[in-house]
Amino acid sequence: MDTYEIERIKRADWLELAFELFGRDLTDWTFVCPRCGQFQTARDMLRIGLQEDQIEENIGINCIGNFNPYNTGCFLKLSKNSREHELEIIMEDGRKQPIFKFLKPAT
Repeated sequence: MDTYEIERIKRADWLELAFELFGRDLTDWTFVCPRCGQFQTARDMLRIGLQEDQIEENIGINCIGNFNPYNTGCFLKLSKNSREHELEIIMEDGRKQPIFKFLKPAT
């Protein structure tokens, strides 16, 4: 059986990290698909035609390749039973939400 490490972070700490890395404009938050390495932002998803409510449901959880007519990305969709993610957010109610890691800006 394969073993892998999953980093876990409380939602409040995850949000603090996001604000520190990207600021408060959520469209600038950049995620990296753990399978294919494709970068994605909410702005990218808007550009290819997703609506705002669809972005909230998919950003950092489903690779942009699931929606992308330009053939970039892959078809990864994270779920609680996924084995391809490296990060989980611990929600206020204790649920663990798999999510893509942030692309950390160059310093």
